[in-house]
Amino acid sequence: MKGQISIEYMIAFGIFLGLITYIYLQYIGNITPFMEDVLKEEKRAEAYQIADILINDPGEPINWDTLTPKRVGLANESTNMTNWIKRSKINALPCDLLDKFFSIQKPFNIMIFEVDPNTGARSILKTCLSSNLRVDQINATVTRYAIFDNGRIAELVVQV
Repeated sequence: MKGQISIEYMIAFGIFLGLITYIYLQYIGNITPFMEDVLKEEKRAEAYQIADILINDPGEPINWDTLTPKRVGLANESTNMTNWIKRSKINALPCDLLDKFFSIQKPFNIMIFEVDPNTGARSILKTCLSSNLRVDQINATVTRYAIFDNGRIAELVVQV
């Protein structure tokens, strides 16, 4: 009986192929959500980087509020607080110029609020909304808080 295949062999081979196909389809089904999570994490990291530069970096040059800036930052040079004078200077900068100070090429929104510590009420200090970023495209929002050197509280919201 050479060259013949038994029915048991065919059933076992069919079960094996079915199992391999099932495992492959489950694997392919998990790749898409994983890739979406990776892209969202990249955007969250970019939003955090922008917020971190604005809050923790004094800018370049450090006294950019009196000179032409290469990079803006709100941090005070000597303490771990945000400089109130730089806050007023960043308000004077146009939003399209502010976009050029960050290395990412994607559209993003920046909103800076002053928070009343007693009531929690927020008043807008600076808002830069990108015309290229639609609401349904926002994948990451980072909110950071800082204390100005005059004791006031700031809330920084960055959306990418």
